[in-house]
Amino acid sequence: MKSTPTIKTFTQYQPQELEAEIRAYWTANKTYQNMADRRKGRKTFYFLDGPPYVNASPHVGHVKTTTCKDIWTRLRYMQGFDAKMQAGFDCHGLPVEVMVEKELGVQSKQDIEKMGIDKFDALCLQKVENNEKIWMSIYQDIAALKGHFEPYFTYKPDYIQSAWWTLKQLHEKGLLVEGNKSIHWCPHCETALSGYEVSDSYKEVVDPSVYLKFKVKGATNEYLLVWTTTPWTLPSNVALAVAGAEQYIKVKVGDEFYILAEKRAEAVLKEICGITNYEIVDTFAGTKLDGLRYEPIIESEQQVQTSKDERAYRVYLSIPLMAKKKYKKHETSQKLEDEFQQFVTVDDGTGLVHCAPGHGQTDHFFGKHYRLPTLSPIDEKGCFTDQVVFLRGQFFKKANNTVTEKLKFQGSLLHAGQVKHSYPLCWRCKNPLVFRISRQWYLNIEPIKDKMVAANQAVHWMPEHGKEALNNWLADANDWCISQQRFWGIPMPIWQCGSCGRKKVIGSVDELKENATSDLNYKGALDDLHRHTVDGIHLKCECGKTMHRVKDIFNVWFDSSIAPWASLGYPFQNKEWFDQRLQEESGLADLVVESQDQVRGWFYVLLFTAMATFDKPAYKNISMMGWVTDEKGDKMSKSVGNVVWAQDALKQLGGDGMRLYYCWDIAPWDVQKFSFTSAKEVYKAMNIWFNALAFYESYKPEGFKAENGLDVKGKTDGKTATKYTLKSPEDAWLLSRLNTLTSEILQHYESFEFHHVGRKLVDFLVNDYSRWYIKLVRDRSAANDESARQCFSVMHHALRQMSLLFAPVTPFMSEYVWQKLGEKESVHHQDYPVAVVGAADAEMEATMSAAMAITDAGNAARKDADIKLRWPVQQVLVTGGADVEKAVVRLQKILMQSLNALNVTYYENAPEDARQMVKKDLSGFKDAHVYLDKSRDESLTNLCRFRELTRAIQSQRKAAKLNVKDLITLNIHVQDMAFKTFLEKNADALRDAVTAKRVEFASEKQAHEETVEDVPVSFSLKKA
Repeated sequence: MKSTPTIKTFTQYQPQELEAEIRAYWTANKTYQNMADRRKGRKTFYFLDGPPYVNASPHVGHVKTTTCKDIWTRLRYMQGFDAKMQAGFDCHGLPVEVMVEKELGVQSKQDIEKMGIDKFDALCLQKVENNEKIWMSIYQDIAALKGHFEPYFTYKPDYIQSAWWTLKQLHEKGLLVEGNKSIHWCPHCETALSGYEVSDSYKEVVDPSVYLKFKVKGATNEYLLVWTTTPWTLPSNVALAVAGAEQYIKVKVGDEFYILAEKRAEAVLKEICGITNYEIVDTFAGTKLDGLRYEPIIESEQQVQTSKDERAYRVYLSIPLMAKKKYKKHETSQKLEDEFQQFVTVDDGTGLVHCAPGHGQTDHFFGKHYRLPTLSPIDEKGCFTDQVVFLRGQFFKKANNTVTEKLKFQGSLLHAGQVKHSYPLCWRCKNPLVFRISRQWYLNIEPIKDKMVAANQAVHWMPEHGKEALNNWLADANDWCISQQRFWGIPMPIWQCGSCGRKKVIGSVDELKENATSDLNYKGALDDLHRHTVDGIHLKCECGKTMHRVKDIFNVWFDSSIAPWASLGYPFQNKEWFDQRLQEESGLADLVVESQDQVRGWFYVLLFTAMATFDKPAYKNISMMGWVTDEKGDKMSKSVGNVVWAQDALKQLGGDGMRLYYCWDIAPWDVQKFSFTSAKEVYKAMNIWFNALAFYESYKPEGFKAENGLDVKGKTDGKTATKYTLKSPEDAWLLSRLNTLTSEILQHYESFEFHHVGRKLVDFLVNDYSRWYIKLVRDRSAANDESARQCFSVMHHALRQMSLLFAPVTPFMSEYVWQKLGEKESVHHQDYPVAVVGAADAEMEATMSAAMAITDAGNAARKDADIKLRWPVQQVLVTGGADVEKAVVRLQKILMQSLNALNVTYYENAPEDARQMVKKDLSGFKDAHVYLDKSRDESLTNLCRFRELTRAIQSQRKAAKLNVKDLITLNIHVQDMAFKTFLEKNADALRDAVTAKRVEFASEKQAHEETVEDVPVSFSLKKA
């Protein structure tokens, strides 16, 4: 569908106004809808949008990620793909709940239950819906394609039903297991946390550092020395561990005997505990301690009961725990080597480690290995239960002091100090976490772990090091806890019989209706599938009793892990389309793009759930982004006040400015320090582009058509080179340079080197086109002859091609330039340009590059000599190798113009009078130099005056608001007879230079006075 250009013309670059105009144009012409329609039936490019949380407004980091995502989809669309794009939003979980809790002043889960889960869920939904509108508005402000299509939401029934279907598939495959494990727990949120939720939120805290005496059972005054930073875990101690390969000693201190690692004796006894007088009475291998029994250090009813277990309160030998797995690049048949870390080391502490399997991950593994009893007397709020009477009701962190005092009172404390170390916090409420035993639902990783590793090897990572990062994460990965004990989330579709204990997993709404004990077919019964609705639905068990839904919801990361198919409503919607991808494609989505921290988050859970469900990776390609920090490199934080909100940045920079900044400043995978100062540099480039179009529009000949006398579109069949019949070398050079650029830019796009895309496009626009080509053709463009028409054909082609190349990055300005060039359809409906094979002239480009370097050196010499650029110089001499000589010989006229020199000459060696000249090295060329002749005779001085005068007249034309093509009548009064004679001889040149119809010499002073090189001149002008 062809649209009629209705975009108004701007006289200066005003990004906010221009972009609003373009948005209105796109809406009026249904540009986005037409984009989708035009590619239907083509090969699909399935881009999966990682759903951001909509619990707050987006900041500039979100804009960067959105920009990179949009560039990929726009590029693929222009390449002919049916680019499937859909925004997504993560709506559930603690990010939303914690925010609503704070607004309500809620202190605990019980407060939510009192107010009613339905009311709380409604407030969470309202928070999501309000912020979603802000996000979609920002998407549209930066011209993100996904901002114009219906997004997917993880809270909607179709998405939830896909989650239920997925869990049933995993259950039927035997991957869903229930178990009691020691897991991170948030006492404030009163829920289990897992995976990424506990890998990225740590804080330096001060904790106790205590050295303890565990009494050896049956021995007199003999103690095992143990160090711990968690005294609160001592009521749950069931074993001690030693390093069997290390040497241990027994030392006598007064009437007592202490056992510890030999390597730690001096540091612990002398430096920490201040014990200088001790005697070593025995030295032995750690293996000798294996099986040694000791007395519980805390006297409690729980430990008395545990003492009846023969495996409790004994010393065990350390075991290796897998720390990291190495994966070699392109591994085929060689055996992969595992790296292990011992449970006990002698790098710190005493060489004896206290083990509480109920309160630590490594402790849990150690306890499982030796089949030790597991104690975990901590409740959901992080407080001690009745199992430890003297600590009952105390918060686990506060219990540290109570336990330490008790140990001191009973004589078990050798030394008490403090240590500063990193401690995990809840990723949302920022309260300290605790390891505790709880019953949760897990996905078993072991059956698919090797498949996940193999699948990752086939994924194309950009940059490549992301592959190794995920491999390392996979190596340490354990079963994934997917359950949480909260409210606003997808209810786990698991029902359990209270009588026989049988469990049933429901996979759809229809299945739920079939198994429900009451009629669920009445209108609106299942429009909302959250806890306040489904918790009240009961099923009939095979035993005849009633089944109730377990109260758990899915961990929010499970929500986002199923996005490749749940965003489509699969398998209840889009089944045929998605099933076809399953058959034909190596991954569910063609591309995902998110930040580097998602190696442990979304990238991981996507791979996990896709492999578990479909035995296929969730993605074929990954573009991994770097974070965006503040200008100092600090993480943006609302509490700190250093967040740069997207809306504020857009007001200053505009959508195109933001997008181009992210494709210019730094590699997309590197951490970026957001800087308005740097971002405004690309604003200047956008202004140059705007002015380049204005120059073309202002100076192009009347009735000009770009096709006249020049085929600039060329052939793109990959076989035939375009033959340009160009008389001017600068024209041939620009077209060749543009063809080379077209090839390079596409390569950078495909390699996710968006920073090279932006830099090379800006460099070509600013330096090659605006500061070089336009400068060279200014005189030609003022004429109305064949040379001028060819020049404007080249300009038209360059501006047109730049619009296409820039289109994925700067969609607004690309559309504006495209339409002002007279095109009818949107630039975003066009095919992406392909470089013409054989059309580039590498020799010409190299020669012109040398000419540009010579000009730069000449201008630097001018600066040293304090000679203005518009003043001509007598001569410039150039020395150097063959490439430099070729540039001077082939492009002499261009160099005379660019250097504003009456003569440019190549010399093999330095000229004889070089000492009277200004010398500059030629950058990029060995033993090459430029010599500027700074001498001036009367003739050259008059020429300088002539240039100053034309500048003053042009300035006055502009002040009079005359069009560049308006002819004027010019009256000049000059008292200096020598300069007057010079002007009279060059009257035609003056007339052409200032676009005058007549130049008359007046006998009296004129209205406007100037001094040009010590000569007073006055003039007046008016429109002819």
